[in-house]
Amino acid sequence: MLIPRFTIRGLLIAMVVCGFVFVALASAVRGELWAVAICWGLVFAAFLTAVYLFLFCVASVFAQVFRLSGSRINAEGSPVSAGTGPPLIPSEESKE
Repeated sequence: MLIPRFTIRGLLIAMVVCGFVFVALASAVRGELWAVAICWGLVFAAFLTAVYLFLFCVASVFAQVFRLSGSRINAEGSPVSAGTGPPLIPSEESKE
């Protein structure tokens, strides 16, 4: 898909949300305490998102390194990794 599908409803929702954010920013510049608190909350949410993305990228790099090196972290202790699963209960049809 070369052209992303944007709906008018989605764009209107984005515009309303951005309008509220910029009203809060303008009020925070004027010194309104509620607006300052909202702005700090938005900054904190953006910071947490950036930290999450950074940690995800670090974990992704470690996963790629372990995959390329061919090492298995917990292969010996796992019953699934050996290709054997738990014992199966025979059904009524297989007993006959």
